[in-house]
Amino acid sequence: MDIPHHVFMGQILQDDPLYTSYASHPRLVGMVEEVIGGDARIVEMNAHINSRDPKYDPNAETKYGFHNGIDVPYGSHTKNGLFHCSFVKTLTNLTDLGPDDGGTVVVAGSHKIDVPLNGMIDAGYADPKLIHQVIAPAGSTLLFAETLIHATGQLRSENERAIIICGYGASMYPHWGKDELTPVFTAKIPPHLEILFNVKSHWTRGPKYRTLTDPVDPRQFTLADGWHPGK
Repeated sequence: MDIPHHVFMGQILQDDPLYTSYASHPRLVGMVEEVIGGDARIVEMNAHINSRDPKYDPNAETKYGFHNGIDVPYGSHTKNGLFHCSFVKTLTNLTDLGPDDGGTVVVAGSHKIDVPLNGMIDAGYADPKLIHQVIAPAGSTLLFAETLIHATGQLRSENERAIIICGYGASMYPHWGKDELTPVFTAKIPPHLEILFNVKSHWTRGPKYRTLTDPVDPRQFTLADGWHPGK
């Protein structure tokens, strides 16, 4: 989609080293693989710039473009008491998001509930407390399983909402889109990132599981420290 109030930039992984380093940042990839329960590979990377729809009516009933990327029984499983999903996204805000700035909305708990999609969406509209909205500063990242029902929030302010999204799948997933990795880009992939960028030619998923008794990583997430637009 590329309309005046929604600019879409697709498959940007190879366009700038900053995008590449973001998608392969070990902290983000580590969290993604924690959710997947195995090796991750990049399946898509996009960016969006949203502004208020010229047809926005503050008196109209609020509706969202709710969807998910994979259904619960096919895309998720539980191991050692922990939930895992084979399709995960990181969504990083490049602008501050207040209550009226169109932050991502989600139907709480929907990532684990196997019921028809429309029924879950209807339940969210019937009880708005089930719909949670991202309100966060620039540089913050939302990581979620794609079984989660989600949508772009309603942008009511005059601010732009800019986000960068990276989608990760289990290692046997193909890359999506028509832009194959170029020979120049492929030649620069270090061996330890081969699966993340270029996957393998056979069915394998490199399972990685932990138990609830394993210690939590004590490191602080510092990827966005000191970040601000234009830096």
